[in-house]
Amino acid sequence: MIELNNRKYTCPVDVTLGLIGGKWKILILSHLHQFGDRSFSQIRDNLPGVSEKMLIQQLKEMCVSNLVEKKILSAKPYRVEYFLTDFGR
Repeated sequence: MIELNNRKYTCPVDVTLGLIGGKWKILILSHLHQFGDRSFSQIRDNLPGVSEKMLIQQLKEMCVSNLVEKKILSAKPYRVEYFLTDFGR
C-alpha cells in the first residue's frame, strides 16, 4: 500500500494517475519540461482551450503533489513563475 497526499493506493499505476491524471496536467508538465520556467500567462497561452479557473486548479494540485513549484518574482505587480521540481522531472 502506498500513501501519498493523504490517500492510500494499492497500485503504482493508481499513484501515477492520481498525480498526472486529467486532461491538462500532462500537457502542463510537458510544456514546463520543454520550455522551462514559465509564467501563468505563458502556460495559458500555450494551452488553447483551458480556462483560467481550470489552469489555476491544476497548477495548485500539481504544487501540492510536489510536481511543480511556484516562484514569486515580485509582489507589485504580482508575478510568479512555475517550474518542475526534481520529482516532477
